[in-house]
Parts: sequence; structure tokens; C-alpha cells
Amino acid sequence: MKTYFSGIETQRSQFEEFDGGEIAHQIKVMRNGAVEILISVTQVSPAGTIPADAFDLPGHEWNRAFTDEVR
Repeated sequence: MKTYFSGIETQRSQFEEFDGGEIAHQIKVMRNGAVEILISVTQVSPAGTIPADAFDLPGHEWNRAFTDEVR
């Protein structure tokens, strides 16, 4: 599997099943045909308990703006 974005190519390989999905255990990040970064995933496990505000960014609060959207 490959992806291309802004002159960078990623290649994923060595897939294994995890919790009903496929996880790549090797990811190559390439530019101009040369490997820039080689990522090797050695272990995958459930995240466990994550606080509700773990992904809140200060200064980026969500404000409802004239929509019926409910979160």
C-alpha cells in the first residue's frame, strides 16, 4: 500500500491483524525515491484508559455556530 502527499511517498508492509483491522509493522517514508525514515512497529496493544480531555488543545475550543449539530 502506498500514499503520496506533497512529494512524500509512504509504503506500508508486513500487515498483521489487530482487533479486527490490519496494522502495518513496517512503514517507509520516501522522498525522491530515497528512504528518509524507516518506522518499525514492534508492539501493538489496546490504549487502556485515556482521560476525556487527552486531545483537547488550549485555544482551540469548539463553539456551536448556527447549526443543528450535536456533540
